[in-house]
Amino acid sequence: MKYVFFFLSCLLPWVAYSEDIELYLGNESTTVGITPKVLIIFDNSGSMNREVTINAPYDPDRGYNALDGLTKLSEEYIYFSKGSGVGDSPLPTPDSATEQRRFFASILSCDFAHDILKEKGFVNVHLREYTFKGSSGTWEEIPDNTGANLAVVDCLEDIEFDRLNGTTERNINHGSSGVYGNPYGNLDGKDLAPGYPADGLGNKDNPQQYTSNIDNALSTADKGEVVTLFTDNYLRYALANSNETETVSKLEAAKRAVVNVVESFYNVDFGLQIFNLNHAGENVRDGGRIVMGIQEMNVVTRARLLEILESDVDGETNTPLCETLFEASRYFGGLSVYYGDKDSDRGNYIANTPPRDLSIETNTVYKSPFGSTFCGDNVHVIMITDGAPTRDRAANDEIALMTGYNADLVRQVRRENSSGSLISEDNYLVALADILHNQDINANVSGKQNITLNTIGFALQDFADPDNPTNDELIADDAKKLLDAAAEAGGGNFYDVDNPSALSLQLSEALRNALSVNATFTAPAVASNNFDRTQTLDSVYYAMFLPERRPRWAGNIKKLKISGSGLVGKDDKPALNDAGNIEENVTTIWSSSNDGADVNEGGVVEMFQTITPDSRKVYSDLGSDSAIKEFSKDNAESAFETEAKLAAFMKVPEADLDDLFAWAKGADVDDDDNDESTTDMRKDVFGDPLHSRPLVVNYGGSADNQDVRIIVGTNAGALHMFQDEGNSVKESWVFMPKEFFSNYNELRINANGGGKVYGLDGTPVSYIDDGGDGTVDHTKGDKAWVFVGSRRGGSSYYALDISNPDVAPKLLWHINDDSTGFSELGQSWSTPRVINSLINTDSGKAKPTLVFAAGYAASKDAGGVGTNDTLGRGLFFVDAASGEKKLAITPGGDIDFPGNDSIPAAVSALDSDSDGFVDRLYFGDTGGVVWRLDMVGASSDDWGLIQLASLGRQAEGNKATEANDRRFFSEPTITRALISETFKYTTIVNGNSDEQVHQSAVPYDAILIGSGNRADPLNTITNDMLFMIKDGNIITQKFDTPPSEVKLADLHDYTGNPFGDNSLTEQEQENLALAVSEKDGWFISLLGNGEKSVTQPEAIAGVAYYNSFIPTFASEGTCALDGGEAQLYAVDLALGTTIYETRIIELPGIINEKPTIVTRPPTTDDDESDPDNPKETDQRTEVVLLAPDEKTICDANGNCDGLKLKTMRTALYVEEDN
Repeated sequence: MKYVFFFLSCLLPWVAYSEDIELYLGNESTTVGITPKVLIIFDNSGSMNREVTINAPYDPDRGYNALDGLTKLSEEYIYFSKGSGVGDSPLPTPDSATEQRRFFASILSCDFAHDILKEKGFVNVHLREYTFKGSSGTWEEIPDNTGANLAVVDCLEDIEFDRLNGTTERNINHGSSGVYGNPYGNLDGKDLAPGYPADGLGNKDNPQQYTSNIDNALSTADKGEVVTLFTDNYLRYALANSNETETVSKLEAAKRAVVNVVESFYNVDFGLQIFNLNHAGENVRDGGRIVMGIQEMNVVTRARLLEILESDVDGETNTPLCETLFEASRYFGGLSVYYGDKDSDRGNYIANTPPRDLSIETNTVYKSPFGSTFCGDNVHVIMITDGAPTRDRAANDEIALMTGYNADLVRQVRRENSSGSLISEDNYLVALADILHNQDINANVSGKQNITLNTIGFALQDFADPDNPTNDELIADDAKKLLDAAAEAGGGNFYDVDNPSALSLQLSEALRNALSVNATFTAPAVASNNFDRTQTLDSVYYAMFLPERRPRWAGNIKKLKISGSGLVGKDDKPALNDAGNIEENVTTIWSSSNDGADVNEGGVVEMFQTITPDSRKVYSDLGSDSAIKEFSKDNAESAFETEAKLAAFMKVPEADLDDLFAWAKGADVDDDDNDESTTDMRKDVFGDPLHSRPLVVNYGGSADNQDVRIIVGTNAGALHMFQDEGNSVKESWVFMPKEFFSNYNELRINANGGGKVYGLDGTPVSYIDDGGDGTVDHTKGDKAWVFVGSRRGGSSYYALDISNPDVAPKLLWHINDDSTGFSELGQSWSTPRVINSLINTDSGKAKPTLVFAAGYAASKDAGGVGTNDTLGRGLFFVDAASGEKKLAITPGGDIDFPGNDSIPAAVSALDSDSDGFVDRLYFGDTGGVVWRLDMVGASSDDWGLIQLASLGRQAEGNKATEANDRRFFSEPTITRALISETFKYTTIVNGNSDEQVHQSAVPYDAILIGSGNRADPLNTITNDMLFMIKDGNIITQKFDTPPSEVKLADLHDYTGNPFGDNSLTEQEQENLALAVSEKDGWFISLLGNGEKSVTQPEAIAGVAYYNSFIPTFASEGTCALDGGEAQLYAVDLALGTTIYETRIIELPGIINEKPTIVTRPPTTDDDESDPDNPKETDQRTEVVLLAPDEKTICDANGNCDGLKLKTMRTALYVEEDN
């Protein structure tokens, strides 16, 4: 299974991300423009020569009359249709007083649009209007249904054109004084300043819409929806009931339509394919050929494409629809030419005219458009034809052998035989479309490549008399049904049109659908069962977000259920597709209709649309001593002392404060949804949980009705609590710390190309004291506390008392780098861990203690070999209830920390003597060091800190390079293991050597950890690894003489899985085992290009599970990140060997957290139960890995072979001399 997550990006060489959002946005310093790729299959069959009577073509030099009953308006207007569905929606009505989809022609400042409108009358562009949010001006997408309030309008295509051509300045007014008689681009009678659209350069009193330097122009990566513009003159022509007609061939009419559309789309790369002769009979001159491969549409290539289409294509062939698409699939797959070279002369037919494009072949093997300079994973095919397939069966056998072939999709189509009778034949077009859309069609490129097929039936014959159909009408009806079914199977649409104008619009519609976006997920959260601590509930919560090249990202939380057949949505429909995303036709549990992976639909987003901003329970730390109070401007003004100070902190004029507070609470004060209401709820009020994995807290209740709450932070600067009500969800409250008030204006403006804004981005953790009865009841003194850091959002940690989930939380404490004793804090990446420690007790009773690392030093974002840090070095221990610092292990702290590198990861804790108190910690740093802290007794004087292992830059000293600059961003996993080792003794008896073998189980603390720079996920230089370190000092102690630190040379290299070599002799196996036994553990090199491990491993039933991530690029150095492959390594804990049939399980998506392990009641079939081996379903549970769907690790009887366990020797050998 392969998975690619990609986003469209364009040339933005001045922007570079030094953080892990590179996974989603890419590092634009190395990117090129990415545009949709479209192959047009154009019908050049003989039937296209038949003449049809059509409306006369549009003449831009002629003024058309107003439609009946209307009078031409005195002003010239541009009309628009926005987004998908334009081809099926009524066109705007020109000159109508009730038509709102228009704006004055004089305010359109897009050169590209004007040039095309002048000749064609319509154009497709990415349009923006200049508007204000508060006092700042930004360029935003225009409203869907009204242009009444538009003042200045421009497009992104002009910016892209200049960037592509190396132009850096535009010192002319927008456009020329051509088509409309006046220089367009003026506002209130004044010409606009020259240049490129830019955000945030002026204010309401002095608006500045443009910049002369392209470096400051809008980003063109976040394009938004395509808008079709029409001149009023074109619409008068297109909508008129004109009697002006002409008779032309269908071929000529279709050519006109395609030419018009190709010229009206700037940002689509086209290719062209036509039919071979396919005569006489099958298996002669079959299929079709690509006469122009898909390539970037510059001036030269666009002209060449249009020349081929207009001058070289004649109607001469049969109609091999399926065979031609089959040949296209070979092009996309990078396979050999199959039909493309099979055309040959016959009679007056001159073969290979126009010729096939040899530039896309190497030795008759296609150069796939995937994996060259294209970073996407989907190509669109648009098939334009006038009839049913003929001579179209030669590829059937080949298609039947393809992966994913479904014989049920083979269709029957009719044709006339030589005697004029109708006969039926099998056609495989639908089955092929299904394969190409759902299977990976290029095995040589990372990810899952597929196509989307749109079909257009042009001038297909309708029934004149349905009761007495002719043969031609029946054949045409079969063609419509076939094309419709093929488009549905291919993920696209079928369009049935009968004139060139309609063909142009429907072809435009198909091209609009060539842009798509996806969601990404944090790791799922699961709810525990408070009435059976061995089980989780059947709920899984997915936090989702939609990356943007803007400060504000959309997010959502959706609920699925765990079932015996996998993760399911409502109605128990399977929820996940092969790509690991939620199926688009799935309704998630809290949603009212199919929402799938759409971040903007269903889940908590849908819930927010049912409430009002004022009905929410919103709180902030605005009281005295930062106590929790209602979130309001008045309370904030009191907290900041004056309105002026508040406005200065929030970076807005005082007059904007009311609107900004309303916006922050959720009100759509800027009418972003264009519904003419500024008091309804914003759809993106939730924000994005980029790194915040939801915390599920079960307050108990009854066994059948448990009170489950979900707590999650977002980069909107908020911590939310939601209540799972089964099939619905509600927001309990939201906490919005005042330190993030300064972000609100930037989030509200949401400037195109603006940098990511961070808020409460850490993962929350909880402390629960339920008195042991499984129910948190605050009236009985039970406690529930939650702790969360801001991660990239700053150095803060917040602690809240949430014992009563239905009232406002109480702020227990707030710590940041300004707090006394915490100046070493860096960014608060380290997820806190709640422990019991002997340094924090009350009369011998443990008090909950929080331990967290000192955090991440942003100086490590710099490229190259890492340097020593000045922040984030060490650990802090605080009282969980009060925030009082109990101990600082920092440079110069209570215990001196000798390290030089920041520690962003959480710490791992061990109670080695099972007395209820943690007495040992392990943690890694960004210098590649793994530390061990022995917490002996109640006095820190007796504690000891040692370097257990040094596996990165610090171990290399002055020989450190980027290749060995391994960094640890995840916490280790500690597993107490007994490893059966074999000791070989050599003794001398009577002068003779005597070897004796003794086996014993040796205890170790196995430390599992993986290296990888989470802040630089696209790095391909560092050689990252997975590690298992054997810590043989299993007794907690303060070492008088610390043991030698483990270096890389002290670990055995298990990259090649040497024990998996079945060709080893018994002696070779023994020698290998002896060599391994002498080592302090093992490592596995991550061999993928840029592969790294950035999450905590998991260990269960003797198997270690490590996640890794491989960023994938379609072309090294030229393409943006098109996503990545997440992999799960499953290896034997002791030996590091492959114990399943495969060492690596490829996972869809980007893994943000450690593998998610859940338990569930076992899946059984009573009719097949074995009386000799009862399943004990009332006693045991199954252990399941979500990866991303369910994979059973251990069954109800404790058999942990769910992933095809291989038999493998697990004994180690140690040779000793006596």
